[in-house]
Amino acid sequence: MSTPINTRHADCHVFLVEDEDSLRQDLSFLLQHRGYQVTACASAAEFYRHFAVKPASVVVLDIGLEGEDGLSICKHLRSHNPLLGIIFLTARGLRDDRVHGLMTGADAYMVKPVELDELCLTIDRLEDRLRLAQVNSLSAVSAARAVADVAPARPAPQWRRPARPPPARWCGPLSWERA
Repeated sequence: MSTPINTRHADCHVFLVEDEDSLRQDLSFLLQHRGYQVTACASAAEFYRHFAVKPASVVVLDIGLEGEDGLSICKHLRSHNPLLGIIFLTARGLRDDRVHGLMTGADAYMVKPVELDELCLTIDRLEDRLRLAQVNSLSAVSAARAVADVAPARPAPQWRRPARPPPARWCGPLSWERA
């Protein structure tokens, strides 16, 4: 059964970095059918060229790419954008590979073949996290602006010469009193 196009994802841009042509084309088509904006890339170099022009909210990476591998791409992306959603989609399914991929900075590690529904739900959760982070940062900025707008303007402090103490007067043999 085919799932219809979902307009909920219309503003979610997903990069798919996969060197296997048939899988890249199939996944790109299926994700677009689900309503995602997809940019499919065959290599790290192609990905970097496209990502520099139009960043995305989620990146789906294969680890075994020619040239630069998915792990180094993940490290680079994570160091520049901690909120970016990163999903590894790879044939490497050993426990050590999965742990290493997650320690590198990926949010999810999925082994091929992957269920499309599972991949879409993972993308959705990452998209939700990004939106929440944006709302929180906007709320903090707007709260700071609201406080600045409501708070009364304080006059600049003016420096005054300290007042002189009153003159002392004689009050008896051993005391002086200030007036």
